Amino acid sequence: MLKISYLEHKTNDEVLNLANVKRELAINIKKRKARYFGHIIRREKFQKEIMEGVAEGKRKRGRPRRTWMTDIKEWTKKSYVEASRMAQNRSGWHVMTAHLPEVAATNS
Repeated sequence: MLKISYLEHKTNDEVLNLANVKRELAINIKKRKARYFGHIIRREKFQKEIMEGVAEGKRKRGRPRRTWMTDIKEWTKKSYVEASRMAQNRSGWHVMTAHLPEVAATNS
């Protein structure tokens, strides 16, 4: 589109600035992930138990993997209990997730 060769060694951010485009994929993923969290929390099904549960056994060495709850806590700046309580109010949760990119952009 801009005919920038890889030999010019431009970063992705530089190319996006030249094209006057914002990163939308990460924002879209965050919104969908938060909305799906609200959807699951409002239900009393197996998926909710999986999200809340802890697997038995030992984990492998190294850094712990990122979890859904870690992301939700970071993006909403709420504890699990507060986020779950907020998600029970569907319209309120959708309003909050609509403004999530502004909050999440400062963390990323």
